[in-house]
Amino acid sequence: GAAMLGGVAATIKVAGDFQEAMIGVQKTTGMADADLKKLGDRFVEMSSKMPNTAKELAIIGEIGGQLGINGVENLAAFTDTVAKLASVSEFSAEEGGAALAKIANQFKIPIKQAKNMGSVLNELSNVSTATAPTIADLTSRMAGAGSTLGLTMPQISAIGAALTDMGISAEVGGTAMSDMFMEMMKRTDEYAKVAGMSTADFKRLMEKDALGAIMKFTDGMKGMDKFQVAALLSDLGIGGARGTDVLLKLVEATKSA
Repeated sequence: GAAMLGGVAATIKVAGDFQEAMIGVQKTTGMADADLKKLGDRFVEMSSKMPNTAKELAIIGEIGGQLGINGVENLAAFTDTVAKLASVSEFSAEEGGAALAKIANQFKIPIKQAKNMGSVLNELSNVSTATAPTIADLTSRMAGAGSTLGLTMPQISAIGAALTDMGISAEVGGTAMSDMFMEMMKRTDEYAKVAGMSTADFKRLMEKDALGAIMKFTDGMKGMDKFQVAALLSDLGIGGARGTDVLLKLVEATKSA
């Protein structure tokens, strides 16, 4: 009998902890009671299919609320993705949640699609030396200039993973690539010349396939030695040893690709 009573007491405590966590969700989301009940049921259901407890999921939901995510479906999708990302990567739930919300915001991606963003970060961390947090950091750093150029989140994340594989830090790589994206839009004719294309064709390629345009540009530098590349980059507005170093490595990587 005592063991059974102990079990009941533990169950009551778990239920109490979960209710307390859901109060946290209500505080950050301002959810009505009926919606809160629906979300709570979703967390309980999700916890039966993953290693996380319903309370742990509710804590992620509370983080979602702090990040401005609302609605049962959005919070459930966000929580599910963050919990899975945290279980397979170096992210804590809090860091993973903040990173995904930031990227979604920068690329104007609906938070319901958080799952796709989580998959991109996870897959790239599996095929490169970069960790998911590093790729997310680089993605955020390059997001402004990159999305203006027309690059998508997966393309920018892939560039981030490639830079990390080359031993380039997030700060240096993010700055150098953002500078290049911006200059490419300003000096399209000069970049087109290096790519061996007419300005009109290069412009069209940039609009249709920004990543392809970048590859064409780095392709155009393959025959040069590093002094020629450095001089050229300086003419194209990408000065400084750091920026030159990043792009030299990018040219080297495309040579071996």
